[in-house]
Amino acid sequence: MRTPQKVTTTAARESKEEMSVALDVKQLAENLSYFQDVVMQQQQSNHLTPPAADATIALADDVIDALSKFFLLYDKKNQLLEPQNQQSSTLFFAKYGNKVMQLVQFFGVDAISLMQKALQDGELEAIFKKLPDIGKETEKTLILLFNKKEMAFLPAQKNYAGFVNDLSSLLIFMDSLPYEMRVNPPPWVKDALELIYKDQLVCAGFFNFCTLCREVNRAAAPEHQKDIEEFFSEYAPKLVMLIKLMGVDAIHFMRKQLAGTVLPLTRMLDTLSLSLDPLINPLSDYFVRQKTTDGAQISYQCCLLIAALAEARGIDIMEDEAFVAEITQMTTGASLQQFFTSLTRVVIIELFPDDEIKLDDAAIEDLFKRIPPEYFVKLVHANQQMKEDEYHAIFIHLLKLDILGEDVSAFLHESKKEDALGHSLSQHNQEIRRILEEKGILAKNALQYPKTYSFMIETAPQNPSDNMYAILWLYLTQLQKVILEMPPQEQNLQKKLDAIIKYFEKIQTNINAIKSTDSSSLHVIADELSKEHNLNLVKIVLKNITAAEQHIELPPQFARDVKESWHNIETERDATKQIKTKKKSNAQPCYFTVEQWSKEKVETFFLGDHVGCCLATDGLQFQAMIQRRMDDACLFHVAIDQRTGKPAALAWLYLATTADGKTVLMANFFEVHTKYAKDETIRRGLLNGILEFTHQYLKDNPKIDGFYMNKLNYGWNTQDLTSYPCVKLNITDKVGGPYLPPGEDNDSVSTADKYYLRSLEKPEGELKLFHQFSHDTLLNDLDVLTQNPARRVVSLREIIQSELSTLQANQNMDEKEIIDAIFKKHTLTLSHFYHLPLLENEPCLSFIRECAADLSKKNKENVQESKSTYGSLFALPPSPPPANQIPADATAPRSDPNTPSRTKKNN
Repeated sequence: MRTPQKVTTTAARESKEEMSVALDVKQLAENLSYFQDVVMQQQQSNHLTPPAADATIALADDVIDALSKFFLLYDKKNQLLEPQNQQSSTLFFAKYGNKVMQLVQFFGVDAISLMQKALQDGELEAIFKKLPDIGKETEKTLILLFNKKEMAFLPAQKNYAGFVNDLSSLLIFMDSLPYEMRVNPPPWVKDALELIYKDQLVCAGFFNFCTLCREVNRAAAPEHQKDIEEFFSEYAPKLVMLIKLMGVDAIHFMRKQLAGTVLPLTRMLDTLSLSLDPLINPLSDYFVRQKTTDGAQISYQCCLLIAALAEARGIDIMEDEAFVAEITQMTTGASLQQFFTSLTRVVIIELFPDDEIKLDDAAIEDLFKRIPPEYFVKLVHANQQMKEDEYHAIFIHLLKLDILGEDVSAFLHESKKEDALGHSLSQHNQEIRRILEEKGILAKNALQYPKTYSFMIETAPQNPSDNMYAILWLYLTQLQKVILEMPPQEQNLQKKLDAIIKYFEKIQTNINAIKSTDSSSLHVIADELSKEHNLNLVKIVLKNITAAEQHIELPPQFARDVKESWHNIETERDATKQIKTKKKSNAQPCYFTVEQWSKEKVETFFLGDHVGCCLATDGLQFQAMIQRRMDDACLFHVAIDQRTGKPAALAWLYLATTADGKTVLMANFFEVHTKYAKDETIRRGLLNGILEFTHQYLKDNPKIDGFYMNKLNYGWNTQDLTSYPCVKLNITDKVGGPYLPPGEDNDSVSTADKYYLRSLEKPEGELKLFHQFSHDTLLNDLDVLTQNPARRVVSLREIIQSELSTLQANQNMDEKEIIDAIFKKHTLTLSHFYHLPLLENEPCLSFIRECAADLSKKNKENVQESKSTYGSLFALPPSPPPANQIPADATAPRSDPNTPSRTKKNN
């Protein structure tokens, strides 16, 4: 390789026999790889000099010679053109010199051969127009990768049009990566680039998929967006692994998960917790041979089950050759469905080694009708986390009942003495019922409350940023407290933790300096936190959180939530900047039904997943989900989104006893999924709907002596309960105390010692403060919430009663005509709660009759209707769907509210 030399610029000289072109290299300090002016100097120098100083790479002699000849050829071809079509080499390379040199430094002589072909075909300028501009870091990284042969990409083997298309996709993809990945690509980037150029379909499909992810994310509603750089950083290794396993089918399968947002795709990828790299070769060959209609989905489910099996056995796939051989053997001679069934059977045997559970193919098919594979894998993962917990045996028993579709209620309440564990638990729950009955509380009605409450929320677009800043502040203060309580760490980590505290304290100083009569108000704090100088400090805190997490796992319920809160704020700020140019779309009403959740439902273990809290199957406090499911005194009031069939918000409740002998209902915490929480009307409407339902529960259980709510110091609803007065209450324990497994008999143990119930934690030497529920306060809150007529919270009963009142004037209408008139006018609303067309014995018929009777009674008594937009009466629900089944399509939005084949809904 010749030593690069600086060349002087000379005037271009032309002659008919021989052309000489001068070369002028202009070094730019800000971008040393950009050639502003390139002209050949054939006579003075036989080589081309790349940029001086910190140029990425010097050109080899053969490359310099080939490039010199190419420049000469270019000018000769240019002379043959009509004068108006000529473009000197000086002008051409002023436009495209940087891209020419990028191409040459990437691929050497192969790139020059490609340019010669394009020049002969008159397409040279077209290919350089198509190549995108890239950053300096991306360019340097790719030069190193190609020259070190870390990436196979041979343009000479492709036609130049296809090559340029592929290279353009590659450059766009690489340039969109986070800065750290462009400078120092992790292994998965090299794997991806190596992989995609082995298969032309995969190459085109992968980059198109990446582009689609960006476009879908950009077009999604702010609450459904994700930081796209973080998305690729976090999930690209799994994307690459799945493509290696399933080829182009994996790309088609993942495209289907993009339902208007990348979030369903992230949830799908979250279920695949382990690397399957050692199985790529045998499984990729197997999956390619299995071409079925739904092959990609089954292949993915097989991957989930393999990960679940490794989890159940506690093995490391990367180091267990016997496991790889076992999985490979299972594929021999088996169809994809047979392989899937065999994996399921083996996983279940691993879960219950002491039980002789034999599931035939039909039983396994039935299992996955109740529990989709991705849910099943989550439970297997949760089992690994629960193994050391004292209630693990209860979890395993409940899990077995869910898997086999057997009676959960019988285990909780009627277990025989032969089953020591079940019998002791049923005795505990029977004692709870006895205590309630002794207080005059009908246990069946209190613990298996049958009514529901349905309502809709009409919304309009709004900017929810104030609440976002308040949430961020609360999570930062919680994280500060956790870090200050940590023991000293090693030097580098301690520096990061100290920096988090230091910069957060600067934010606190700024907020404390506010001249306000109420500087402690979250409204004031949120306003101050939103200012640019404080946001810059937050960015530094976040940077140190990320750095600290490279050394230690910070408490995820706060560190993760700080980052998520910041992401929500940034997304909202971007949306606000575009609000003047972006056309506002009409917000669609939301439809919800509140019910007292049946613990027989197989979906019970996933309530925490649905609302995104620490009781999720992968959360820090999943054991609390077992505690609350097994104990009759713990209740769940859940608001279900009628559009998806999934929980949107809930209240974790329990029945408690006080020092003066009363039985009260206690709300330990309120949870709401982020996508609902970010809109204040929806969030507070959900809370009020749950509270209205709970109010009716109390009216139907009058011997319960009140309803109290734990004071919240974090979470979305922190400021939503402040209108309820705070009172001191001496709670002695949960009704019935904690369940103690066989062999553990200690009357002095309290529920607070065993269960995760924050409201039972007592400050030393004083009584704890709780919000006291009042229906009048609820109605006042609702009046304030619905002052804007465009944002209403309306009960289903109110809709029907209002229409009945209008129709009552027509005395000639019979019941059928009245019902037809109601459904004709309110088809879109009522379709979210009932079958349309109405089925025989549809429960809404009795509901409408009750509404009519209630309205008639009110009219006779000449009583004005309450100002509340919530109805005061509740209807009995229809026969519930099987409690041990999770709808496989429950997450899919409904596209046509008038479709007759609709799943029946509670009213």
